[in-house]
Amino acid sequence: MNIGMESETVEHKKSTSELKEGVSSIAAILNKHKAGELYFGVKNNGDVCGMQVADTTLREISQTIAHSIEPKIHPVIEKLSDGEGRDYIRVSFSGDSAPYSCKGVFRIRVSDEDVLMSPLEVRRAAARAYNIEHPWDQQLSNTPVDSIRENVLKDYISRGRSSGRISFDYEDPEDALARLELAEGGLLTNAACVLFCKPDDIMLKMAVFATDARINILDMHQEQEDLFTMAAMAENYVMRNLKWRFIITGEMQRTEVPEIPRAAIKEALLNAFCHRDYTSPLAVQVDIFGDKVEVFNPGWFPEGITPEELLAGTTPPLSKSPNRLISRTLYRSRDIESYGTGIQRIKALCSEADIRFEYARVPQGTILRFYRPNWFENDNGGASADNRGASADNRGASADNRGASADNRGASADNGGASADNGGASADNGIPLLLETEAAAYHFMLEHGMATSEQISQATGLSRRGTTQMLRRLIAKDLVVAEGGNRNRTYRAKQ
Repeated sequence: MNIGMESETVEHKKSTSELKEGVSSIAAILNKHKAGELYFGVKNNGDVCGMQVADTTLREISQTIAHSIEPKIHPVIEKLSDGEGRDYIRVSFSGDSAPYSCKGVFRIRVSDEDVLMSPLEVRRAAARAYNIEHPWDQQLSNTPVDSIRENVLKDYISRGRSSGRISFDYEDPEDALARLELAEGGLLTNAACVLFCKPDDIMLKMAVFATDARINILDMHQEQEDLFTMAAMAENYVMRNLKWRFIITGEMQRTEVPEIPRAAIKEALLNAFCHRDYTSPLAVQVDIFGDKVEVFNPGWFPEGITPEELLAGTTPPLSKSPNRLISRTLYRSRDIESYGTGIQRIKALCSEADIRFEYARVPQGTILRFYRPNWFENDNGGASADNRGASADNRGASADNRGASADNRGASADNGGASADNGGASADNGIPLLLETEAAAYHFMLEHGMATSEQISQATGLSRRGTTQMLRRLIAKDLVVAEGGNRNRTYRAKQ
């Protein structure tokens, strides 16, 4: 009987004489995949060779795991038979408290091997575990309650009461914020600072580019405001830079239709501000090109979640959000309709309007990309000046509740452009455009620390020559560092 080959989540041992090595594999698999299986009485190729299995054997495995792995796990240990008189053991395990150590040593699974984790990888895993237990947005800041923009809070409470999701009247800031669990002891949570203050380190960047090279910048703005104001500014900026069609619906009546549905843009922006990594120094970024609009979010998908799962709506919504308090607050004012459904709503809106869009992971975060339709046969793909200045009364939020007017909001294009020799980085957040193989190599090095060109070649499927050329490009883009001589050279992803 053959039960299948070893893999990143499955380890085989011929007998419990290899118990220590097997338990080490459990910790390595948990650190990479959060779950897996360990078999005793099975060869590397998956053939069941069998072994003597007594009650004491199962107990020995259980006790060794309990005494070796930290944090503690509670595996399922079973005696199985191949139906031909050979007994073997399956140990099923799971855990989401990485990093796990075995006898004080941290390893991670790479293919069917257990590789030592670098100190940086251990620190990252520990930081992720801490943030799960103590989410950033729920932590108290040093900012006092009287620092908030009271008009923004009042508007928020009003929207929440209208939606039926907030039941109390506004009396004073401290009472309202305490009821919303956004303040304690006169101090704001980080969520409250983002939502109702003007933090010094939270930024929005917006630009219009002539080409995909991001070198010829037609327009650029940078903003630092509260979340609600920045989301509205970004929405209005996109709407001003899209083309519009005028559809006659009756005598003296017309409907104005933008290239991309406003509701989809709004949802994308709120999704970016809601789920971004607020510990990252990067900004939410809106880039407008002749053929597409991109919304960059400095934050990756929740741990263990894929773009396909987000688009299909098969993920547990609130439990996976990195900013659960911000999400809950936006829900209570109906700024977001329901937990964890933003991507599905965008998908439905784009499908209805026949707009193609993508949601992808990039080196420093995620990008939601809308493709602009080719409405006009002779159009050259660029946003012309005459369709970018939609008046505030029909396309934008009014100035009295959403922020500053356009005339004082940004740097001119002539001081924001990156030169062509910077490896293709954008002029604002420095986000390089990467090929698929470059992104795969970058993420491989992020996950595994130092890597040889051979390991990178195996991970990406490129030839040795192709791998060498790709690594040179990544070094030129200042994403990767090479260390060591030619024979022992290794590569490391920069943070």
